[in-house]
Amino acid sequence: MNILISFIPWIIFFIFSGTRTHEISMGSGAAILTYLLISLRKSTRIKLLDYCSIGFFLALLLVSISYHGSWIALNIRYLSNGYLALVILVSILMKSPFTLAYAKEVTPKEKWGTQAFYNINLLISMVWFLFFIFSLLIQPLSYAFSFAYIDLQICFLVFAISISKKLPEWYIHRMKNR
Repeated sequence: MNILISFIPWIIFFIFSGTRTHEISMGSGAAILTYLLISLRKSTRIKLLDYCSIGFFLALLLVSISYHGSWIALNIRYLSNGYLALVILVSILMKSPFTLAYAKEVTPKEKWGTQAFYNINLLISMVWFLFFIFSLLIQPLSYAFSFAYIDLQICFLVFAISISKKLPEWYIHRMKNR
């Protein structure tokens, strides 16, 4: 599940960032540092999600250091979930779902050009896109019912991870039994 490794800096970011710009700066810096530490340990290439995430955190760090308004801190979850949804949507629209790079690390090269390989990755990428759209839509719950927001987000995250893990086997089994 190398996709999850690419999301670790985002988790670190949300742990360290809060509702003040200096906390956003600290969270962005921690996420960048996490990416650097992960990339030193990984022997694989940096992927689209990694590049886009590093760019987001660098821009956010610069903005949060130079601009001390509360708008960024109050809307950081909208910005981050929206940004991730946009990155994934663009990868889908460019016919290069972001999960392809991760799947190529664990799939034999002769299967990369198959329609099944592409379809599986398209579906998994769409699930992650929907996860971030769902996170955007339920964001207003976090203000009044933080426990419900967190519970809903965790449930859908577990669902997205399960789909990412089980969909390839299910899809291949389904295609064999046609």
